[in-house]
Amino acid sequence: MKYLLLLLVLCTGAALPRAYAQQAPAAAPQPMYGAARIWLLVNYCQLSLADGVKPAGLYDYVQENGKTRRFADEAAVLNYLYSLGWEVLPHGVEENRHYYLLKRGTP
Repeated sequence: MKYLLLLLVLCTGAALPRAYAQQAPAAAPQPMYGAARIWLLVNYCQLSLADGVKPAGLYDYVQENGKTRRFADEAAVLNYLYSLGWEVLPHGVEENRHYYLLKRGTP
């Protein structure tokens, strides 16, 4: 009886690595905090987004199809950030730039 139990444990233990190998790799966690800068131009807005992983330079705007994405107004930018899962918190204004802190909801 002891040998049967030992054989069962050994067989089950050998199957575990195969079971783990078949599982999908865990997705990288998304950043919890970020920063956004909205440039208010004459007829549109542009967004510079730092997601807490890759910092954005002064003129690193959100790209779409290889071109800087233009938003109709500041509300369109805020809705875009919301669609990405960010909670938006005002952080200041400087001339034609509005700054926001970004926070993701807790998982």
